Amino acid sequence: MPWRRIWTAGRSPTPWCGSWWGGGWFFPCWFGSGLKLEGIDEFLEGLARYVEPPAYPAAFSARVFKISHDPQGKRLTHLKVTGGTLRVRDAVSYAGHQEKAAQLRLYSGGRFRAVDQVPAGGVCAVQGLTATCGGQGLGRRNPASGRCWSR
Repeated sequence: MPWRRIWTAGRSPTPWCGSWWGGGWFFPCWFGSGLKLEGIDEFLEGLARYVEPPAYPAAFSARVFKISHDPQGKRLTHLKVTGGTLRVRDAVSYAGHQEKAAQLRLYSGGRFRAVDQVPAGGVCAVQGLTATCGGQGLGRRNPASGRCWSR
């Protein structure tokens, strides 16, 4: 194993841990309790030290993970932005459709706040997309087989 050579040579494994973790070679383990607030600082320091933030492409792309309706009956598409930035009134293309994002919502529990844009890595609910389904790719992440199947 390559990690044995590094530790036995007395060198710091830090530069290699991020790529090993992402490649499935390294699985760090922390101990503590969130309820007792024990080990939280060490965990966050370890994440900052060993995890490289993802590199997102400049072109807009997203993945739908949930469809819901608000109390007024408006259809909401919940998604994670995986590239670029989604802005209100941007045209979103998917599965032969092109629709505008009428409203972007950031939820916290049952409450939400409307925002003007959501950058890559953000999770939001979009009002105005009428034919999306869970697992579907939007924008650049729009595969040819990304259509929804009706029951």
